[in-house]
Amino acid sequence: MREAEGIAHIVDSNTNAKLKVSFYWPFFGSYWIINIGENYEYAVVSEPKRQYLSK
Repeated sequence: MREAEGIAHIVDSNTNAKLKVSFYWPFFGSYWIINIGENYEYAVVSEPKRQYLSK
């Protein structure tokens, strides 16, 4: 298992699913939560162009 800590800011307050995340200030990336388990047991995260996925 790999882990990284960052700072996230909500971009879309209607859904709270679109975030700007920084792992190394001042650089931010877009992270979108595109699916979440019914019991929050997992979350699928991508970015606007869907060039990568993370679970």
